[in-house]
Amino acid sequence: MAFKEGETYLSNLIEFRVNFLCNATNFAEATRDKQSNHSTGTNASQPKSENARPHNSITRQKARADVSPRPITSRKVDNYKDCRPIFYVAGTNGTDLVINFCENRGWKQIYDNDRGDYLLKWCELNESANFQNFQAGKQLLNQIPNNRLLTTKVGLCSSLKNYEHSVTKYAKVIYPRFMKMEEFFPETYRMDVKSERLAFFNIMEDAPIWISKPAGSNLGRGIFLLKCHDDFLDFRAKLENVEQIPCCRTFCHLPINRIVQRYLHKPLLLDGRKFDVRSYLLIACTSPYMIFFCHGYTKVACNKYDPYSDDLTSHLTNQFIQKKNPRYNDMKEDTVWSMERLNDYINEKHMSADHLPKDWVFTVFTRRMQKIMKQCFLAVKGKLECKLGYFDLLGCDFMVDQNFKIWLLEVNSNPSLQRHCEVLKRVIPKLVYEALDLVFEIFKKSSKGLHILPLQSQKEFVLLHTGCNQKNLTKSTLMRTESSLSPTMLKKPCPMALCSVKRAEISSRQKPVTASGSIVTPAKVLQSTVSLASYRKLPAITLTPNLCQMKSHCPAGTSSDELDQLEATRNLDAFQKMSNAAQLKHLLAKNPHACSQQYQGLEGSPLLVNNAFHPRYINKMEAKPTEIKMSFKENKTPAGGNGDVA
Repeated sequence: MAFKEGETYLSNLIEFRVNFLCNATNFAEATRDKQSNHSTGTNASQPKSENARPHNSITRQKARADVSPRPITSRKVDNYKDCRPIFYVAGTNGTDLVINFCENRGWKQIYDNDRGDYLLKWCELNESANFQNFQAGKQLLNQIPNNRLLTTKVGLCSSLKNYEHSVTKYAKVIYPRFMKMEEFFPETYRMDVKSERLAFFNIMEDAPIWISKPAGSNLGRGIFLLKCHDDFLDFRAKLENVEQIPCCRTFCHLPINRIVQRYLHKPLLLDGRKFDVRSYLLIACTSPYMIFFCHGYTKVACNKYDPYSDDLTSHLTNQFIQKKNPRYNDMKEDTVWSMERLNDYINEKHMSADHLPKDWVFTVFTRRMQKIMKQCFLAVKGKLECKLGYFDLLGCDFMVDQNFKIWLLEVNSNPSLQRHCEVLKRVIPKLVYEALDLVFEIFKKSSKGLHILPLQSQKEFVLLHTGCNQKNLTKSTLMRTESSLSPTMLKKPCPMALCSVKRAEISSRQKPVTASGSIVTPAKVLQSTVSLASYRKLPAITLTPNLCQMKSHCPAGTSSDELDQLEATRNLDAFQKMSNAAQLKHLLAKNPHACSQQYQGLEGSPLLVNNAFHPRYINKMEAKPTEIKMSFKENKTPAGGNGDVA
């Protein structure tokens, strides 16, 4: 018994001494660390990180194999995740497509509308809060602050009228291809303007049907027809009552802020049903302006067309109105046609009967829509707020009457991107993805100061207007290869972003031909052919003294018209051969019309250029005046002789 008590006493004593030694060692190490921190100026009260353990302790633990190697975390990955571009999307109108686009690029979605560190913000409503913290050149926003000048019925009508007044009064020569409103926009009167309201009251019974539309509504809300005398009198009485009581100007049933438009009561029909075409106008950038056109789809009514019917589903073709028709569920797929189907229908039913060209939809109709949309943009171009990062996708509705005249109905902001039928499931996703690709590519190039054109993302969209420098445009930018085009684009006319250059019409009497078969090209024709090239890129031309004094041989008193006629009809001795025709080959290739048949013979034979180049053009060429004087002395030829043109 005593032996067991002694053994217990010894074991307790040994354990006590071991604990005492361990505590003393730890105390000594702590004291040493405190002194070292105090000597180096480190605050000992600060918490230590995991990587700040004493070296001796770590060495001892590694020797005992108590510590495994700590995994090294990569800070670059964490920083990448935190610094990913973020985007904000609000609404339900096709926003899933925008979210998919951004997530496929690795961007991160946020749900706080008040945050200002986004890269892309997509909103359905044009609110002032969206523009308060916008940073131009660093962010993208799918709204333009004052786009109501184009996207509301009152704004569009006023913008087109003001633009027509300005052009016809001040700049008729500058805009020779300007279209009057009566050529593409139905006769329209604003009810909030007294002069226009009184003008409508005087002529309101001249047309059989008028249509009244609120200024800023959509989805067919507040639209009604004026079809008879009683409708006109009732409508006038309501407007006069609203005018007399200023507090009732926003009367819920009849706001005075509306338009009255002449109704197109003889539209072109598809199987007896009314239709209109939705096309898209993309303002991809406002600094510089980059405007694109894209085909959409055809909206068709459910019921047969009756101009005097009280059912709005016979008059309005948008899907919000058509869903109210009891036959909509059965005819849903037939209320939206693709542009290919519309083109096939016109070819089959009207091409021979109405003497239309083949593929009228993708030729005449498409060019007309593009021209109308471009003029609408030009009407508001100087009034839109321009900042790098603003963009907008607009929907334009067009109608065709029985005479195949194209009319613009309206321009819509935030067009419907819903996909409730097969045609929309094919059209809308491609439209949204390519529009965002174009916007992002243009934004990226503009923010870095790079050349915008050509665009790698451009497939279905057609460039209508560009504000970038046109000298950067090349033939490859304008003429895309067939391998990169979709079947729909192959039927469309080739887009021309540059200003069209008129080809010189040369009759057979004005085409002198030499004995060797070489075509003689007057200087004016050559200048129009290479009008897109600067004079510094033209080849230098060596003139002989007798050619510089060409006009001195003309009789005194010869008028300028007679001089031009003499230059055009000069004999072959007055022309100079250009030995190196390859110098102009790359310039001719830049002109879209240089590939026509009348100039194909110039590539294989030496060009014969009229010697009547005006001295002011020669001075801008590469040849210096000293070089020209030397050439006069070295290349003296007798009168009437021909000298080679360098």
